[in-house]
Amino acid sequence: MIGGGLPVGAFGGRRETLTVLAPEGPVYQAGTLSGNPLATAAGLQVLSMVDSRDLAGLADRVASLARAIEAAVADAGLFCRVPTVGALAGIYLADEEFAAPTNADEVRPLATNGLYPRFFHGMLERGVALAPGAYEILFTSLAHTDADLARTAEAAGDVARSLRP
Repeated sequence: MIGGGLPVGAFGGRRETLTVLAPEGPVYQAGTLSGNPLATAAGLQVLSMVDSRDLAGLADRVASLARAIEAAVADAGLFCRVPTVGALAGIYLADEEFAAPTNADEVRPLATNGLYPRFFHGMLERGVALAPGAYEILFTSLAHTDADLARTAEAAGDVARSLRP
């Protein structure tokens, strides 16, 4: 969301944690677009245009999308959990019922069971680009329309039907 359509990354944390990062602190942090002037300017512009109501609305839309994906996949005969935290969501799939994962040990078997890569490619074939790895998050933005989200859930159901054992 903060990149205004440009690739950009950001992170945040408590002041006492972030103050250990360079240039003030001893820990060096870098990334593909760290400090990119155009991406940073785009991110600052987007952040100047949104407020807490926008972010809360986005979190609500992500939660609604998560429920719709879970329902569509369940209707297709697979098991799916789409846990959310604010505007972040992940997708986990399995052939049998499971609880939403809460830690890396619970995620590992879901991320390595072979379903997510096939789900990813099926969604891509239907025009929905997800993160390519099961350990990554969904990238829902304020620009996604209700129709976009409905089409995403519908595609998830279609793909799940094609993956059913």
